Amino acid sequence: MPNETGWPKFLIDLLAEVEGFDADLFRPKEPLVAEDGDEVIGDISPWCRKAYAFVRHLNRQGQLLVAEREYNSLDEISRDAEVCELRYKASLLNDLLYAVLRSEHQAYAVRAVGIREGWKFVSTNPDDDNGDPIKAMILGAIRRMKEG
Repeated sequence: MPNETGWPKFLIDLLAEVEGFDADLFRPKEPLVAEDGDEVIGDISPWCRKAYAFVRHLNRQGQLLVAEREYNSLDEISRDAEVCELRYKASLLNDLLYAVLRSEHQAYAVRAVGIREGWKFVSTNPDDDNGDPIKAMILGAIRRMKEG
């Protein structure tokens, strides 16, 4: 339900949680690897740092809840209100984070982007990962193992 500003309470509360979150609790750990096609687009703003860290926090909280409910059926877990709320918040905030990053850096046309160690917003090599960050990470690790 909207408040006096007209904004939904859900969004106001979510953004307030982000604003109060310490970005240093969940820093990006994936290294920047130019050989894998990473190119720095720019630095990540303070709000986006908080949003990134808070998304990681929500995902971790969701994983912990699922682990606590390990003896429940998958159907019960998928209908668990607390787990679903964390998933919705994390998904919405992650989409908002990348929309803000693309806006701040005029990177709308960049197909594959990511966040790297040192709070760098990067374009990645879409030929290697087809836009899939997990595949890109695995392919990068394999290349580094072969090289060294």
